Amino acid sequence: MELVFFAMLIEIVVGLSFGILSARYSGRWIDNVIKVISYIGIALPSFVIAVLLMLLFCYVWPILPAIGRVSTSVARPQTITGMYLLDSLFTGNWRCLKDAFRHLILPAFSLSGVGIAQSARITRSNMVENMSKDFVSAEISAGIPMHKVVLQYVLRPSCIPTVSYFAMDAASMLGVSFAVEKIFNYPGLARYCLNALINMDLNAIVGTVMVFGVAFLLVNILVDILSIFIDPRIGR
Repeated sequence: MELVFFAMLIEIVVGLSFGILSARYSGRWIDNVIKVISYIGIALPSFVIAVLLMLLFCYVWPILPAIGRVSTSVARPQTITGMYLLDSLFTGNWRCLKDAFRHLILPAFSLSGVGIAQSARITRSNMVENMSKDFVSAEISAGIPMHKVVLQYVLRPSCIPTVSYFAMDAASMLGVSFAVEKIFNYPGLARYCLNALINMDLNAIVGTVMVFGVAFLLVNILVDILSIFIDPRIGR
């Protein structure tokens, strides 16, 4: 679950940032570069992105670890939540925190690659549409800085479809993350569920399916709450 949470965080931050930049500089070179990256990200499945990132950052330019959750020379943190980042933070094991973070980077970007591309396109499309409306022209003519107009008045109504997409993608991440976990030899819930299916372990299968169902339910509830916060008209 740690990998999925971290991948979702990357998807939200990077996807929204790309979408905002692409909409803010629509028709310019930044917009064209982000659109090309988005098309490539949508076309490549997560396991292909995982292999490419591993080749690039583990072999061609070896700056990140290839497999596992932490290095063999690093002491594991005391188990509190089961998530190495949180457990290292709670216990003050800074060496393990840094090492676990480095091991998470490639799997998380691999898992969130498609979501980043899709969320960037959805955000850009809605923001470009809203930026052509009359209220934006009125705010610009009133002397409000463009960056404030984009971030404060255009972004919020444009984010609702993107937030809904995040909810659907979070559920799909739980199901497809086993391929990325297998490539990076990263122990995770999806890989555990796959092994349970192979070994016909009924109790493990039922348990993981229940965890997936509860996670999907909680994410959708959270999205509904966020949508009301973003646009109060939804709750009326």
